[in-house]
Amino acid sequence: MSGSQFDMPSLSVSAHRDPAIAPNEQPRPVDQNNELQLPTQLTAPRRGRWRWVLAFAAVAAAAGVYYGFFARSAPAHPYRVSAIERRGIRQTVEAFGSLDVASRVYVPAARPGQLTSLAVRRGALVEAGQELARLDPTGAAAELNAAQTGFVASVARVDRARAARTAAVEERTRAEKLLGRGLVSASSVAAARASEAEATAALRAAEAQRDLDDQARKGARMRREETVLRAPVSGFVLTAIEDVGGMVGPQSGPLFVISPPLDELLLTVPVSEADIGLVRVGQSASFAVSAHPDQRFPAQIGEIESEPQRSGSSVSYRVRLRVKNPERLLLPGMTANVTLEIAEAKETLAVREAALRFSPLDTPAETRSRVWREKPGGGLEPVDVVVGISDGAYTAVTPAAGFELNVGEEVAVGMNGAAKGSSKGGPGISLGSR
Repeated sequence: MSGSQFDMPSLSVSAHRDPAIAPNEQPRPVDQNNELQLPTQLTAPRRGRWRWVLAFAAVAAAAGVYYGFFARSAPAHPYRVSAIERRGIRQTVEAFGSLDVASRVYVPAARPGQLTSLAVRRGALVEAGQELARLDPTGAAAELNAAQTGFVASVARVDRARAARTAAVEERTRAEKLLGRGLVSASSVAAARASEAEATAALRAAEAQRDLDDQARKGARMRREETVLRAPVSGFVLTAIEDVGGMVGPQSGPLFVISPPLDELLLTVPVSEADIGLVRVGQSASFAVSAHPDQRFPAQIGEIESEPQRSGSSVSYRVRLRVKNPERLLLPGMTANVTLEIAEAKETLAVREAALRFSPLDTPAETRSRVWREKPGGGLEPVDVVVGISDGAYTAVTPAAGFELNVGEEVAVGMNGAAKGSSKGGPGISLGSR
């Protein structure tokens, strides 16, 4: 038997067309080494493999987002809480105001005249009676001289009238004595009496004219003195005329404005109608100014105006504070950031303001009269309280009759966002843990 009898026949799959072969693809030729040949689709790389990988990753990410926002269960602790503290609380009202002098004294020219000299300038410190400026005294001096002359003449007329009356009295007395001895007639006595009465009237008229001339002389002297402008009070010259040579008078307005010494100033602040009920005369305050940012200055409320100040729909009231300024660091016109001290409590039981405004879901809201304390086993229990002063962040509280609160106990101040959201069946955002 020859070796050719035991040779296996060649296997070929090229004799028929595979259905998976594309119509336009030619079958591969039979390998002459008798090897099994597979279709090209079974050996070539798959082009859509990465598309399936990316699609699977997208589905996984979407599932994670859904779990994180929708399928996540509510946290074990649904409330945000805050511990009860014992602390000091200062209730204040903040406002902005401006410093000013306590009062102003206006010094005009008392009479028309030409301004001839200035003795002080703006910013000077003056004493009461100190010369400020001078007007031309020529006209006033002439008027004073005339008035003085008229008064001297009136005095002489009085002396002459007094002498005439004295003579008339003596003549009437002599006539009455002679009438008693029958040496003169009754008509002579009557004539002497008439002369006395006339002399008396003339004296009175002369004295009246003398008094008038004396008043005129005093007025002229005063007008002469008014040509020198003097400080009516001691203080600080806020404003002063700067030019000389012009005509001035009462109609020209004040030439100088003088305030009392700057040792005491006035601070005026507007307080809103929501806070004005807390403000009382005598309360303390403090403020800061830009010129001295590292220092706070004390003040005291001295006056609360009842006249409202309206600006659009807002209403405020002016509050005036007295400020001591012994070092004169403060000047009129400075803007002040003011803190009005309303009340203060030291080492009092306090909770956050948010605790008084919180109520659990489906619970009627109470108006700042109850807090919700966390129970040891979980959940919340209400505690009625009496509210004291507040600084906006913390509020002093006292447990109502039959209730108790202790330092360190935790009260609810809000809902965790996730718990709040999950209760509604939607996504939630956590605002913080315990």
